[in-house]
Amino acid sequence: NNELPATSDVRSKEKQEPNEIMTTVLQDETTNDATQAEDSSSFPSFPMKERYQDSSFSLSAMSETASLSDSYTYQNDFPGSERGDKNEAFILESGAASRQERDVKKIFDTLSPEEVEQAALHSYQYFLNRDETKRDLLALDQARRHYTAEKFDVDLAIKKMKATLKWREEIGIDAMRRCTDATDSDSETVRAMRDVLSVDMASGKVFVKGYDKEGRALYTVTPSKKNSDDEAAIVKSHIYALERCIACTERNTDGKEERITCIFDFSHFSRKHSYPLKIIGKVFGVLKAHYPERIHKMYFLDAPVVFRGVWTCIKPFVDPVTGSKIRFVQGKRAKDKYFGNAIDADQATPNIRTDGTLSPGFDANAFLNTPFHEAY
Repeated sequence: NNELPATSDVRSKEKQEPNEIMTTVLQDETTNDATQAEDSSSFPSFPMKERYQDSSFSLSAMSETASLSDSYTYQNDFPGSERGDKNEAFILESGAASRQERDVKKIFDTLSPEEVEQAALHSYQYFLNRDETKRDLLALDQARRHYTAEKFDVDLAIKKMKATLKWREEIGIDAMRRCTDATDSDSETVRAMRDVLSVDMASGKVFVKGYDKEGRALYTVTPSKKNSDDEAAIVKSHIYALERCIACTERNTDGKEERITCIFDFSHFSRKHSYPLKIIGKVFGVLKAHYPERIHKMYFLDAPVVFRGVWTCIKPFVDPVTGSKIRFVQGKRAKDKYFGNAIDADQATPNIRTDGTLSPGFDANAFLNTPFHEAY
């Protein structure tokens, strides 16, 4: 986000057809330039560097002239900004209060003490140590993610954030985190969650294994390993893997990175492995509503022609920011070429890179007995 294209480049992109700026289908014949193409279009986020090291942070210190970090570089328009022409890039220098900071603080100020605590619990490290000196900052992080995802609409961000906090309690995120190495001494809720996950994840259809070169954990889904149509269990398995992937990324980067990399591997996929559209919609609906600004890239490996055709039809109607995160990678040569720049061989399975050294095998009990903030 700190490397902005020239204003003329940004404006020229605005004139392009939607399907020219959405996504790229990478095939064996793909050129080096296309294979390594990366988008620069993303909504701005506050800098993450050293945010956890500032143990002296307090909300009262955020005045009209204070800023959360030394400087911010933003792209696209901002509500209420005097320099808010669409797609106009500009820099807010240090010491200048920004409209965005004040908006995020407004969102924070609507939260009750209990909601602030729940917002901070998005961080697994906070879940472990409950460091109150970081609570407000972590809650502000979550407010900022909703604010950015809702395109800087304060009222909508408040609504979505409060709904997410309520949803996390209802779905049992804490029980998911505690079910690692669960024993008879754990609560019935934790043991019940463990039982659901151990059965539904047994086939290895979703897990966390490996990291990309920026330290983001890899959330990996293999549709061909479908083993049930139990909607509730499937949704919980995916939520568990998402939460764990975020926790692994947080630990691996010391909190400097908050997004994850998603890989959907369609190897050996056939029609019998298809999920009902209702379940697919439910999983992606949860991702959109309750995990804003958490996805760095979403890769679809060796996706069926029909799947790619459907995407071609719907992508003009997809938000450009969302579309820019999606990549289709077809064939071994394309995967080696693309992921050779994104994921080290010792962090990749052979289905991602042919020279990947991570074992493709999976054992659900071993996975569930591995510490929550560690990849399998």
